[in-house]
Amino acid sequence: MELKEKKYIRFEDLPLETSDGRKIDVEFVSNVYKQNHHDVIQCNIRDITDRKRASDVIAAEQELLAVTFHSIVDGVIATDVQGNVEIMNCVAEKLTGWKQDEANGQPLFSIFNIINETTRAPHDDLVEKVLKTGEIVELADHTVIISKTGIETGYRRLRRAYQR
Repeated sequence: MELKEKKYIRFEDLPLETSDGRKIDVEFVSNVYKQNHHDVIQCNIRDITDRKRASDVIAAEQELLAVTFHSIVDGVIATDVQGNVEIMNCVAEKLTGWKQDEANGQPLFSIFNIINETTRAPHDDLVEKVLKTGEIVELADHTVIISKTGIETGYRRLRRAYQR
């Protein structure tokens, strides 16, 4: 009835039993078109079992990664290659004063505000430095993180707190 009304139907994930009794997942697309003044129904059925299995594996791995990411005791912020925040854990939220939903898409330098404790000069753009050198960037002991609300946390104090 739906095909008759809409002239097109699609099922992305339809379970199907094959003639030999195997269970597979299929994508089913059917449409009605005119040929020689007659309605013709075309049906395409594609086995998506492997694609669905791969998608399920990826989803499980992403869940494991998310749980691991959010249980890390250090502040972690991940960016895209342009330096825009994509994800941050709760420790990074506390240090920066930014919630994930506020920080998402913002440039790292506006979220992760770090300066030299002595000179008060802003730190170099970390993303740019990593992309240029391909190396891990270490922060100096005299680095201070300034949160969204203006609270300053010295890097030495942070490192000692996490080493306990």
